Amino acid sequence: MRPDEALNLIFFDQDNYEETSIADYFKLQLATLWEEGESFSGKRPFGNSGWEMCLDFVLVKNGCIKGTIDEEDPDYPEVYDVDSKERDAFIQQMIEAL
Repeated sequence: MRPDEALNLIFFDQDNYEETSIADYFKLQLATLWEEGESFSGKRPFGNSGWEMCLDFVLVKNGCIKGTIDEEDPDYPEVYDVDSKERDAFIQQMIEAL
């Protein structure tokens, strides 16, 4: 899947407790950055840490990046073996495609 197509993937955003597209998630991040200005927390932009990994499941599940999904608990599937450099490069390509 191309990065511009991946922007339309829907996932459950655990930080905001709603389903959203990746594109809308990026827009929310940018709007939050703009609104909070100097007070913006890169570590916890939506109040929680670990936000950099929130897209891992949807990107692995849809074959955008390599990784392993353990769906033993279907409500909270875990993602393993994600190459953070590969993920970050793909996410950068999605941002550029906005």
